[in-house]
Amino acid sequence: MGLKKAINAIFQFLRGLFFGAIVIASFFFCVLALHVFTKQEKSSKSEMISSEDVTLIVDTTAQGIDKYYVSHQSWMDFDRKQHRLPFKVDFNNVLLSKKNRNKLEIPFRGDHLHFWGTFYNNLANHDRPLVEGLAQTFYEYQKGKNMGRREFAELMITAIQDIPYSLILSDKCGMEDAKSCVGNVKMGLYAPAEFIAYLDGDCDTRTVLLFTLLSRFQYDVAILNSTEYRHSILGLQINSTGKYKSYKRRKYYFVETTSRQNPIGYLHPDYSELDHWDVVLTN
Repeated sequence: MGLKKAINAIFQFLRGLFFGAIVIASFFFCVLALHVFTKQEKSSKSEMISSEDVTLIVDTTAQGIDKYYVSHQSWMDFDRKQHRLPFKVDFNNVLLSKKNRNKLEIPFRGDHLHFWGTFYNNLANHDRPLVEGLAQTFYEYQKGKNMGRREFAELMITAIQDIPYSLILSDKCGMEDAKSCVGNVKMGLYAPAEFIAYLDGDCDTRTVLLFTLLSRFQYDVAILNSTEYRHSILGLQINSTGKYKSYKRRKYYFVETTSRQNPIGYLHPDYSELDHWDVVLTN
């Protein structure tokens, strides 16, 4: 009889351990699941908030069909002030921009400066009326905020700096290329209207767009290239501090366009030898 009670007691004890283990395991599983779910929620929410994807809008009006690309850009200027503006470009203007870039045939005669200067100049002149809508958006915003000349220039510069970098190649993208890469684009850059539509751009894609916009508002601006650094950068003739390139008795202060919050006059140490920079185009 005593043996039976002992066996029963052992059985009850083991059953208690078994159910206790299940409860503990369930608790930890719930905690882990809650942690993963919360992390996913936070990640999803963050991605949704930071998304600035381009949308193709088709509106039917009394005059016909209005088709355009639009994205809503949010960024901070050099003074950490927040701005938000729509980047809008007509669908047909993008087609015209792409067609012009693809048909350009500029003979190369051994002079990189002349070749790229001529090419950039053609893109800027051709696309200036095609991106007038974006220029007017900046202008109306500047008037509403009562911005000065420098503040207005910085508004456009920081807006373009804020767009994530994408490598644009004339050949197909390889494993060694940047994570964000667009291949098989003739001349390895997008023209200004294309850039607004796709939001994919590397150094000279950005410098040509900013050159076009700043020229529209009568800023003295230049594009500088470096074959040594394989990089393109903007030059702005403005009262400033920092590094500049002298050209025809003018000081063009360097403006890096491929990363955020690089002020006028800043030149990355890896690209800091001024002799390696050449002015390829001015307005």
